[in-house]
Amino acid sequence: MSFENADAPLHPTPPGRRRIDSIDLLRGIVMVIMMLDHTRDFVHRDAYLFDPTDLTKTNLALFFTRWITHFCAPVFVFLAGTGAYLQFTRGKSKKDLSRFLVTRGFWLIVLEFTLVRLGATFSFDYRFFGMMQVIWVIGVSMIVLAVVIHLPLRIIAGFGLAMIGLHNLLDRFHVQGWRGPESPVPTVWAKLFIILHQAYEPFPVLWFFPSPVVFVLYPLIPWIGVMAAGYAFGALYQMSAEPRRRLLLIMGSVATLMFIVVRAINLYGDPSRWSKQSTLSFTIVSFLNTTKYPPSLLYLLMTLGPALLEHPSLLRHLWPRAAFFLSLAMAYGALHRSYCAPCCGQTVALDVWFSNWSRRTAAWRRFQPSGCLRVLDCGCAAAFSVMQVVRGR
Repeated sequence: MSFENADAPLHPTPPGRRRIDSIDLLRGIVMVIMMLDHTRDFVHRDAYLFDPTDLTKTNLALFFTRWITHFCAPVFVFLAGTGAYLQFTRGKSKKDLSRFLVTRGFWLIVLEFTLVRLGATFSFDYRFFGMMQVIWVIGVSMIVLAVVIHLPLRIIAGFGLAMIGLHNLLDRFHVQGWRGPESPVPTVWAKLFIILHQAYEPFPVLWFFPSPVVFVLYPLIPWIGVMAAGYAFGALYQMSAEPRRRLLLIMGSVATLMFIVVRAINLYGDPSRWSKQSTLSFTIVSFLNTTKYPPSLLYLLMTLGPALLEHPSLLRHLWPRAAFFLSLAMAYGALHRSYCAPCCGQTVALDVWFSNWSRRTAAWRRFQPSGCLRVLDCGCAAAFSVMQVVRGR
């Protein structure tokens, strides 16, 4: 299969082949991992006191509980691009696909600053406008992809890989952020750079304060490139299964090996350098402790490489029902993330109330009721998924 063929209009895929179980399985796996991370936020007594990747305070179990969740966002953004390409293979024109991506991206941005914001803050006070998180970055990346898909596939692949590989050159640049009511509001160009590549920065939306404040957690670069690379990756699904498996093994192995080699050199690819620690285990932890906000080249190699290597198309023969089981987990996770399932309304209300209250009450920091409710919530979802699999639905 050539890139030229991949750019050509295709006949719609037969209805029986509408979904690809291996992709659903991969999404489901990372959703289960994400639930682990969100549960940790509510049951660990020091969750609001220090970062679990802080080597001066963490322990191995806590670090790896956080580290494993690094696979979630890259896989979701990458496969969002793959899903866009698969819609093209099912007969949707690029014009229609662009319209879909713009519409979907716009609504994701709206959801980030409405429903997701409400679930995170339980507040209608829009003096804090919200956080630019993963839903926001997927939405904007889709809107950009709506334009990029009209380029040849080779250029799309090159654009995505170049952004992933070169964006750490921007690490040397830093603009002055907003430090509170007494500090000057950043200029338009400073705000633009923050949105593009400088995480953990709040600023007023308008050119003065007081005006609504946003907090940038997920800058756009290199997530736009990750989605573009995922779109080009979708062309692999025009290949037959066996050649595709071999190519996935090669791509995953190369990316993982690149992570090890470039990280060992310790000169480029991540603003945080690794160093020898007091024990071998913590030296390994330092080696793996790459930067997520924004995701460095090494962070993406560390996560997407193994994800390709362990792609569910290599594993489906081990568990034929795994794709359905984890698709249910993925669907549940969307509700879990957005707090919008009506049947969980009381749990959500108690969850947020206890969470906000326990953050301010020292006696409850060691045992948070919200955490128990979240574990119960996740456990019920897992039990439901198992029951559906056993029934063969």
